This record gives sequence, structure tokens and C-alpha cells, in this order.
Amino acid sequence: MNCNPVPTLDDRINDIRQRTAEIINNDILPNERVLWADRRDDESVTQRTEQLELRAEIQEKVKKAGLWAPHLPKEYGGMGLDFLAHAYMNEVLAYAIGAAKLFGVVAPNSGNQKILVKYGTEEQKQQWLLPTIEGTMESGFSMTEPHNPGSDPRSLDTAAYLDGDHYVLNGHKWFTSNGIDADFFIVMCRVVDKEAYERGDRKTGPMAQIIVPTNLKGVNIVRGIGVWGRKESDHCEVKYEDVRVPVGNMLGRVGDGHQAAQDRLGAGRIESCMSSVGQMWRAFDMMVDRAANRQVHGGLLSDQQFTQGAIADSYIDIQTARLFT
Repeated sequence: MNCNPVPTLDDRINDIRQRTAEIINNDILPNERVLWADRRDDESVTQRTEQLELRAEIQEKVKKAGLWAPHLPKEYGGMGLDFLAHAYMNEVLAYAIGAAKLFGVVAPNSGNQKILVKYGTEEQKQQWLLPTIEGTMESGFSMTEPHNPGSDPRSLDTAAYLDGDHYVLNGHKWFTSNGIDADFFIVMCRVVDKEAYERGDRKTGPMAQIIVPTNLKGVNIVRGIGVWGRKESDHCEVKYEDVRVPVGNMLGRVGDGHQAAQDRLGAGRIESCMSSVGQMWRAFDMMVDRAANRQVHGGLLSDQQFTQGAIADSYIDIQTARLFT
């Protein structure tokens, strides 16, 4: 991976990118097959042990380099990077398969951690945030509904009404991330009064985010939804049926739900775009290497004008994508 300083960036961000690239080049790229051997069906116990030891070794190296958890504030063991610096770091991280995980950025936990830091009470941080940082808990984010357009949050009708010291939550979600392993979901819903709910009015209440433990009665994981040609995944369809959630699990104030979602997803979109750019650079380098080494019709593929044009067009497309982002 070639990672040269970007003239328009300050020295701090360029230094972060350079040190990130160094670990990727020296420790991750040469070991990709070992690090992610669990993606193969024929993985042995010995391979699994070697894989976990190597992951832990790289993670420790990342921490010593001060590159762990760029999305988290320093008081929670992270780098405390701002949005732009994190996006530029993501461009480098995405070059290698699974590198972000080895740097402490694991969706959906990372996004949920950000809003727990911003909106969570001290009690919520102790109960839900710190365990996800320590790796003893998993979380999911539950927003999209099968019967409403995901691009229009105003259409959401998962609703909760107050009943004593609990909210009673009902709704139907899908593509809930990490649905199989999550210990809790952060659920986007509306808060309505009980009378309005009983009249069938689920769309006029203010938005809210509420922390829902997955072991509560009425949290029903229907299925893992198939994605990218696979029959199922850990993005799940979930039905919330009269789930009684303690009042203290409300994340932020009632009415903050849409803002919290934007805080979580808005920056994440840009960071994901930069991750895509990083994957483009990997594909580009593979294309250039192939052209420079493949013999065809008595010469190198790179000597062919059509190939040169394709490489140039690809470079322009990637740089354009970076500027649009």
C-alpha cells in the first residue's frame, strides 16, 4: 500500500495515516489469509488458535501506537479524532480486509458507542457503553422497518407508550444490525400517549432512541435476512411485541431520537464512503500490478494503449470520488 502525505492535510492527520499504513503493510496484508481463516469452512482448531493470537498481537501493537478506537474520546481509551480525521484514517484502514476491526472500529458497536457517549447517562455508560468497549457485550441498531421507506424517518411507526415506570414498545423492524449476537438494541421509535396508541395513532409522537435488552420478553428475532447472495446474515428481522422497557433506558430526551440517529449515521456515511475509496485503491493497485506483470501478444499488458486508458480512467474516478466525499 502506497500512502503518501496529502499536501492539503495537516501534519497530525498525515502522521496518523502513515502510521496506520505501516501496520497494515507490515502486519495485516501479509497475514490476511491467517487473520480471517474463519471465513473458510475447513478451518482447523490450530488455525483458529493461530488466528486469534495474531489478531491479539496486532491489536496490542495498534494500542501501543496510539491508533486504537479513533471514534472514541480519549477518556474511553480512544483517539478522540474529529469527523474529518477519522474519515481520512478510514481510507487507509479499508485497504486491508478486516483492518478496522483490528483498530477497534467494529460496527454497529462503534456507532452505538458514539451516541452512548453523547446522550447516555452515567448509569447507561456503565451498564451498556463500557461493556461494548471491553468486548464483553455486543449491540445492534434497530431503525429500518419493512413496511416503511428507510430513507424517510418520518414514516417510522414503531411506538412506545408510558405505563408506570416502563415504556411498552411495539413495532416491526428489519435489517437490525448484529441481530443474532447483540445483548441489546438501540431502537428508534416514537413515544405516544397511551390513548393515542390505542386509537392506532403511532406516527405523531416525538422520536426517541431507547435501549432494549434482547433478553426481554417480547423481543422476537424472526430471521437473519439474506444479503449479497447469502441465504441469511446477522442483519435481522425483529418484532417488538409489548416489550416492557425500563424508563431509565431512554437514551437522551424524548424528541432527541432523530438528532441522535443523524449523529450516529451522518458522519458514518462519510466514513463509509472513504472506506469504499480505500477499497478502490486496493483494486486499483491490483489492476496496475496485473498490467505491469502480465505478458500478452509478445509484450506487457501495460504497454497496450487501451489498458493504459482504463488505468487512467480508474485513477480519475477514484480521485473524483474522494473529492465528492
